[in-house]
Amino acid sequence: MAIDFQCKHCGKRIEAPDKLAGKRGKCPKCRTTLVIPEPAQEEDAPLRLEPLDTEEEQERRRLWSETYSMTQTVLNERNAPEEKPIESDSPSDPTDISYMISATPMDSDELKYNILQYFQLLANGDQAQASQCEQLILPHGDQALEILDSIALNDLPEPELADIPPHMLSGLIRDLRTQINS
Repeated sequence: MAIDFQCKHCGKRIEAPDKLAGKRGKCPKCRTTLVIPEPAQEEDAPLRLEPLDTEEEQERRRLWSETYSMTQTVLNERNAPEEKPIESDSPSDPTDISYMISATPMDSDELKYNILQYFQLLANGDQAQASQCEQLILPHGDQALEILDSIALNDLPEPELADIPPHMLSGLIRDLRTQINS
């Protein structure tokens, strides 16, 4: 049985007798000195793949999904700003946050939370909620720009933004900067 291999320099396919295994030889095409490899063993044969166990795969996906949702819940609880009492003149629609918009300085942690929430809403395609969140951010332009700079300069994204692709996140940051500056 012959040993079949390729020249590492020119790529030519070479056949050598078994008795030359481990010895030096020259490529017939480029004349590069080569060490003739040992013959392939049965262990080197390609492995056969077993069929995928769909039940096991579904269970694995369910567990990962459960882990992800629990992690997001914990992160949201940890980073949620302290709840403030809602004034009596608040609207009847609980998703309408326009009454909360003001030009008073916002705590930087609360503003950062709003910015992160804004990015998550946009990444998930929730334009209506994102625009309401944007209205909370825009009045705090300089403060928001500082937070955006810190988010953009971090090597690792915030845990809340880990599921947003980096190119998408940089586009969202750029768009929000444009909105603030206009």
